[in-house]
This record gives sequence, structure tokens and C-alpha cells, in this order.
Amino acid sequence: MRIVLFAAAAATACALYATWVEPNRPVLRRVTIPCAGLSAPVRILLFSDVDFPRAAAGRALIRRVAAAEPIDIVAIAGDYLDRGAVLRDPRMLREAAREIAALPARCGRFLAPGEAESDAVESLRSGWTPDLVVVGTNERTLLDTPGGRIDLFVADVRADPAPWGVEASEGRPALVARGRTVTSPVTYAADEAASWGDVEITFAFRLDERAGYLDARFGWQPGAGPDDDTGWRILRHEYHRTFRLRPRGSGQHSLQGRTESGYAPLPGLWHRARITLRDDGSVTRIRARFWPEGGIEPAVWLIDAADGGPDRRHRGTIGFAARYGARAIADLRVTDPSGRTLLAEPFDDGERFRSRWTQRSRLAAWLREAGAHPRVVLAHNPDIVLDIADLALTPPALVLAGHTHGGQVRVPLWGPLYTGTALPRSYASGSSVYRGIPLFVTVGVGTSVVPARFLVRPEVVIVTLQPAGSP
Repeated sequence: MRIVLFAAAAATACALYATWVEPNRPVLRRVTIPCAGLSAPVRILLFSDVDFPRAAAGRALIRRVAAAEPIDIVAIAGDYLDRGAVLRDPRMLREAAREIAALPARCGRFLAPGEAESDAVESLRSGWTPDLVVVGTNERTLLDTPGGRIDLFVADVRADPAPWGVEASEGRPALVARGRTVTSPVTYAADEAASWGDVEITFAFRLDERAGYLDARFGWQPGAGPDDDTGWRILRHEYHRTFRLRPRGSGQHSLQGRTESGYAPLPGLWHRARITLRDDGSVTRIRARFWPEGGIEPAVWLIDAADGGPDRRHRGTIGFAARYGARAIADLRVTDPSGRTLLAEPFDDGERFRSRWTQRSRLAAWLREAGAHPRVVLAHNPDIVLDIADLALTPPALVLAGHTHGGQVRVPLWGPLYTGTALPRSYASGSSVYRGIPLFVTVGVGTSVVPARFLVRPEVVIVTLQPAGSP
């Protein structure tokens, strides 16, 4: 009985401590990270997950630190604002703006939007001028710091298509992407591909999540913007998990036949697809079939449809699009009716992929450019390092992130219970290196879901970028 009473008392004490004590005891953390290309140290005030107007103790510490120490850059790694009332309350937004304005920074203040902030980013930008804070642009900002110029990329991943890259997937070369809420297209861009007519397309694919979106595109003509593209799509997504045929673009179509395949690929397994496009001058016929890799290819076409409309699409290149979850494409081949190979793409060469395929990820475009200055990424979710790693380009000097709350509750000898990231739990807080990419994740200031912290005290961080080689 005494043991039960002692355990109950201990549990009650831990719950009271986690609810009333630890969340109100923020600490100042100092971190030094070597950075090649600087001539003098650069000091960054980093914090995240404030959920203004909550976390009063943490906000007070942020103000004290900013008033007492010389700061070059204020970096807010998302979720500064409470996701509910504040974003809809102009008065609270003005109060939050005054609090940010009270943080001196010689080179500027920057906010990488969290989930709710990203949904309201345009209204934030209309009320918060860049002189106050630069809100996630998915573009570079060149900062003249005491140590030299820094190339800063402030990410809003919910507004930027996830990048595609090539890497080994389960031991085979593949085109990979980790989709987000915005559709991520990739298109084969060789000059002759725009005039391809009758083609047969084969490829292998794997979806890692049942709700994963995959869109195979052909007879495709890219436009000036993502809404201007035209062509054919065979796609499946989180609300319609079997592949179906759809035309893309305005115009008159007369689509008849079987457009629904009934094929729902199992996640985590490789499958194969065969798609044919034929046009006889009056009708365009599209057929497709799918099957588990290693199995027997069906004798019948699961999709078999024809379009006799005047605006039917029957010439163009190929591509793919992604959203939600990870996917991989391998062994892509395009042939004409005579069997002549138009494209054989094993996705085993990153340089060839980058020279022949186009995508709309601004993160990918930024990393592809030659960097003359140290590069720093500010993001809310540390999962952005997964995208950077897939690109297989020269990594940035540092990625700064928040979002995880360090797990918020840590179990002794086990670690954080839940981190909200696809990265291993060991990357949930502090300094680490993921596949050659330096990463620092702050545990943040406030709380999420449950107003408690246990063995994860809230923190405000001064990150000092130290010239590489200096003591």
C-alpha cells in the first residue's frame, strides 16, 4: 500500500512540476557553430513556438536577452503567434508587432512561418512590414553582418513545392520527393520532348503512405505558371486512392471509355505502370495498367479511354507530381510505336537529372546556384533537412529550426515521447549533423496540445556563428 501511495504522490508531484514549474522556468542557451567564410562572429537570437500571447516567462527572457546583448539577427523559427485568436485579432497582432519591434537586431528580424502562420502569411505581410520582420519568403536575403555577407533562406514549406532529387531508394536509383500540402511537379525538359506524340511509358513506383499523392503526366505542355500547364494526368491521392485518368487544361474534350483503374497500390511496395498514348488524327486513345513489381503484368488495360474533342492533348513531354508523404520513381522509359527509345532514365546521376528536368521548388533553385557566401536556412520544421539531403547538392552552412518542442516530455533513459518530425528522435533538439547538413533545433518557448513540460525546459538560444578555424 505504501508503494502505491508513494507512486501516486510521485506522479502527482511530477504532474504539478510539469504543469506549473518547468514551463515557467526558461533558460538561456548559448551555442557556437563553426562557419566557413566568416571573418568575425555573427550572433543570432533564436527562438520558436512562443504562441503569443502565451509563454509570458519565455517572452520576458527574450526581451531581457535582446536588451542586454548585441544581436545581429533575430531568427524566429515559427509558431510565434497562437494559431487561434491572435491571427484573427488586429489588436493582438499589433501587440505582437510591438514586442518584436523591441528586439534590436543589426541585420534584421526574420520569421519562418509555422503551420497556422503560413495559412495567414499574406495578411501578416500586409500588416508587418519587412522593417519589422521579414515573413518567410522562400527567397534569399543577403545580409551584411559583422563577419561578412550571409545568404539567408527563410522557408515557408507550406508555400514552396517540395523538391525532387535522385538517390538510392531501397538499394535502387530513384527519383524521390517528400510531398507537402502544395503539389510538387517535376517535368522532363529536353527540347525534343515537347513534340513527342505517340508514346509508351513504363516506370516503377513506390508510395510510403496510403494517402500519398502520385500524378503521372504525359502529352504535357508546361505553361508560364503552374495553373497554365496542359496535358494528361493519371493520378491517385488521399481522397481517391485508385488511379484514374484526367485531362488538364481548359478546352473541349469528349472523353469516353474506362477512366477509373480500380488499382490502389499498397504502400511500401514497388509497383509498375505501363501507359500508352496514341492519336490517329481524330481520336486520342489513352490506356494504362498497373501491377505489383515481380508479379504478372495484366493482360487487360485497367484504363482504356478515348478523347475525340477538338482540344484533346496528344503531344508533349512527361512528368510527375507529388503531395503528402514520400514516393520514389525508378526505371523510367519512353518509347515510340516502333520501339525506338526516346528516354531511358535510371535516375542514377544527379547532374544529368538537374540538367534535364525542371521543378518549381525555390529551395532547390537556391541550392543549385553557386554560393559565394555562407548559407543559412531558417525553417519551422527540421524535416526540411530531408529535402535538402535528397537534392544531393552542397549543403548550407547551417539549418535552424524549431517545431519539435524537444518532445516537450522526456522519459528518463528513453528520451522524447513525440517530436512531430520524420527525423530520428535524436535530432529533436540541439546541434547535430544529418547526412552532412549542420542542424540546430531549439526546443522552443511555449507548449503544444498539453500545457506541460517535463525535463525539457523552455529555452532562448544565442547561436554564434564562429569563423571556421578560430578558437
